[in-house]
Amino acid sequence: MVKKNATEDNSLQEPIKVDTTLNRKLEFEKTIAAISSRFVCVSDINGAINISLAEIGRLNGACRAYLFLFKEDEKTMDNTHEWCAEGVSPQIDNLQNLPTSMVPWWMKKLNNGEVIHVEDVSKLPLEAKAEKEILEAQDIKSLLVLPLYTGSRLAGFIGFDNVFESGRWSEDDLALLRISAEIIGNALVRRKAEEELKSSRDQLDNIINSATELIFSINKGGIITAWNNAIALKTGFSQREILSKNIYSNEIPEEISSLIDLIKSTLKAKKSEILEHEIKDKDGNPILLLSDTSIIKGKDNNIEGIVLIGRDISSQRRLHQQIMPGNSYISYNESFEAIIEVFNKFADKKYSLLCVSRGNLNWLKSRLSNKAAILEISQKDSLLKEIKALLNKNNRSIILLNRLEYISLMDSFRDLLIFLYTLNDLISSTNNIVIIHIIESSFEKRELSILKQEFNLFPTPKKEDIHLDKKKIDILRFISDKNSLHAIVNFNLISTEFALSRMTTRSWLRELQLKSLIQTNRQGNVKQVYITNKGRELISNY
Repeated sequence: MVKKNATEDNSLQEPIKVDTTLNRKLEFEKTIAAISSRFVCVSDINGAINISLAEIGRLNGACRAYLFLFKEDEKTMDNTHEWCAEGVSPQIDNLQNLPTSMVPWWMKKLNNGEVIHVEDVSKLPLEAKAEKEILEAQDIKSLLVLPLYTGSRLAGFIGFDNVFESGRWSEDDLALLRISAEIIGNALVRRKAEEELKSSRDQLDNIINSATELIFSINKGGIITAWNNAIALKTGFSQREILSKNIYSNEIPEEISSLIDLIKSTLKAKKSEILEHEIKDKDGNPILLLSDTSIIKGKDNNIEGIVLIGRDISSQRRLHQQIMPGNSYISYNESFEAIIEVFNKFADKKYSLLCVSRGNLNWLKSRLSNKAAILEISQKDSLLKEIKALLNKNNRSIILLNRLEYISLMDSFRDLLIFLYTLNDLISSTNNIVIIHIIESSFEKRELSILKQEFNLFPTPKKEDIHLDKKKIDILRFISDKNSLHAIVNFNLISTEFALSRMTTRSWLRELQLKSLIQTNRQGNVKQVYITNKGRELISNY
């Protein structure tokens, strides 16, 4: 009976052992699942780490569970997170800014990727003397520690210890700590990436909002992503009123519609543009801008958005409705003949006239005032010397520079800029005038942008003063379409397309040139025709 009872007792106890093992396995899996899900979309990573340390500490019967992280120099470390069982004194406040050199045996193992499994702290080897003293000072009897990595970098360690008794930690304990270390390490990598991204965004926002230029951008979905302080102050429309709006919605104020039109035009044409246009502030006051749109491209060269950088040229235009002494002017969309017409008028104001150009100088002579001197572009140094001689001789001079791309081609754009800066300083100090005429197609976009920002814009007739009949508008639109396709447009092509005589074609195109709506450029024996930004503006209103 006794034996039978004993056997019966054993048979009754066996299921209890199986149930205990099964329950622990279920608790293990439940804890890992909870930790994994907690870090998927976590906003408070510190809170998530603290809760996870508590869970793994309770599951393993530990007295403490903790996380140490190395600082950037990896010479110091902090106990950043800690959980303590009831009745166990926290140590986190005493474990800050510790030199890693104080635990050489410990660090050697971590750097080798080894697990630190100490069953009995009192039996640590001689080479771990420093570590033994530190652990015993905290009443630690046994511990289990694993290196924690962020990517491939050793970032710290995670572990738990027992202050009540020594003993060996199980394989389950090791597995739980290893999985937790991996999850927390990955979470720290994500947090660092997010912090760096946020820092980069904050820095970019600060740059954009500190800029004096007016900056406006959209993403590929048409959502406004940038509306900096400068444009908010200039227009009176706050960032709150504009940011996150869709340019295709009816939420955009009518006053800034030309900005939206320019962005849409850039998206449609898939190429950048630089042009003058007018917007209005919140009170309806006009603002004249010179804006440069750029396409933002991402992977696979796909368009990710558009950024527009504008400069308010309203005051500049008001100040220079007439050409004033001591200033340098640049013309990039007026015809050369229109510039000559303004230039010749200074002969009546008793100015000395000098025109510097290349090419057909006889053509120039036929159009310039007989009081004007003509100089062919040569080396920039000798050219500057001759200009200085003229300015020293005549204290009221106006200089017209044409075909400056020659200097850029012969030397470099940098050399051209140095030449222009030197000339600009000379003109300013002597109270004379220089007009620089450039052809947009001869310069890269970046070079054009520099030139346009450094010099005063040549005053042009107001858009509303220009009146054309339908056929001339059609000619402008034809030239614009062909230019956008990079097709050659010449007098013969226009004459054939619109069934005009050569004389009528020449007369009409001359009229368009004088109104600064087109410009011509001789390529070999063929004179090619290009529409100006002013011409594009005009046809966009028809």
